[in-house]
Amino acid sequence: MEVGLIINEKKTKYLKCTKKDIRTENSNINNLHIEQVRQYKYLWSIINDSKSIEEEIKERIALDTKAYNANQKFFTSRLVTKYSKLKLYITVIRPIVTYASETWVLI
Repeated sequence: MEVGLIINEKKTKYLKCTKKDIRTENSNINNLHIEQVRQYKYLWSIINDSKSIEEEIKERIALDTKAYNANQKFFTSRLVTKYSKLKLYITVIRPIVTYASETWVLI
């Protein structure tokens, strides 16, 4: 039964997760050349084939720094109350750092 699914070779990649250290560079499915990757970003999280979470944490810290720098005038202003600064931190900065952290495996 055909459903009309069309795969874009340029956009389609796959990630193979296994305990064995077997790595094939590319795959051919129905004469389509599909590239294998070691990691990809999905919903702002880095998913990779290794057990290391260091790359994800570095990315979170970089995003946190970027968000802080974008709002630095607000945080350093004397016209803004401490309550407003805390509210911005709780609603904007902290969720960027902790997003999907409950899925991290820390060893």
